Amino acid sequence: MARQSRQQWQSLIAEFEVSGQTQTEFCKQRNLNPKYFSLKRSKLIVKDVTDVPAFTEVKLEQPRVSYFAIELEFGKVTIKISNSTPVAYLADVIRALV
Repeated sequence: MARQSRQQWQSLIAEFEVSGQTQTEFCKQRNLNPKYFSLKRSKLIVKDVTDVPAFTEVKLEQPRVSYFAIELEFGKVTIKISNSTPVAYLADVIRALV
């Protein structure tokens, strides 16, 4: 058989995958060397897998719900304070309001 291009090998391999035949039967019908076919198949499969990037970018969405540990109400004003607010800052806010 004449020299095959990469695309022709990929086509042959795809045809083999859906043929339901053994590799030996498939190669015999197409006058291919089964060992060479196997070698090309394994190289193309590995090449196709290595062409895929090893990492995929993942974008995390920020939570839309905010969590406030403390709510201070002074008349019509409500101050919501998260649980990560430093205690000294919270004390300053309370002193300023009193």
